[in-house]
Amino acid sequence: MEKMNDGAKDYEVTAVRPLTWQILYDNKYVHIVEGRKKALLIDSGYGSEALREYCRTLTDRPVSRIINNGEEEQSKSDYTREVLREGCQIDLGNRILEVFRIPCHSIENLVYLDRSNRILFSEVEFGPFCQLTGSVAQFVKNMEKLIVLRHDFDVCYGKKGEVDASYVEQCLALGRDILAGSAVAVKNEGVPENKCLVSGHSVRIIYDVRNVKKRNVIL
Repeated sequence: MEKMNDGAKDYEVTAVRPLTWQILYDNKYVHIVEGRKKALLIDSGYGSEALREYCRTLTDRPVSRIINNGEEEQSKSDYTREVLREGCQIDLGNRILEVFRIPCHSIENLVYLDRSNRILFSEVEFGPFCQLTGSVAQFVKNMEKLIVLRHDFDVCYGKKGEVDASYVEQCLALGRDILAGSAVAVKNEGVPENKCLVSGHSVRIIYDVRNVKKRNVIL
């Protein structure tokens, strides 16, 4: 692990797989994936001069960054930009990432499947504690979509870092329990009004009790 500083923030950089780096940046993780032709910075947020310069020390390939949720208009970064949608393939040169849509806090939230290295990269917050911003029904539909791909990845990398691929099965099971009314609620004074925290299958989910079965988007 290597640490860097841009004068305002500290960054921790870890090589998590060959030609794959994880950077703790602004209290979340971003990932750099390198191929023979270029490298890709996944979920880079607004970026910073220090982050951009550090990418250039990790790879001598041109660096692209993913643009979603209006980031192209908001960001002033000079990275080469990739505007992506469901079904796209990103060819980095002997390393292809396939793009799938799993709407969460935005209709355009994406995941990127690296079949050759058995990795799933995500823009959403995969982790043992999951706070839903959309409906439970949509969350279940997202997990069902990932289950179809499950035999092609062993690990997930997202904003909260690394989780085992079994996380997808665990989330799907608990999401289905919520829809069936069988999930076990956890007492927690910090849970906001109209929210419910449930636990099971080694994960926890907090959701809006007013937004359980409505699918907020159509896939």
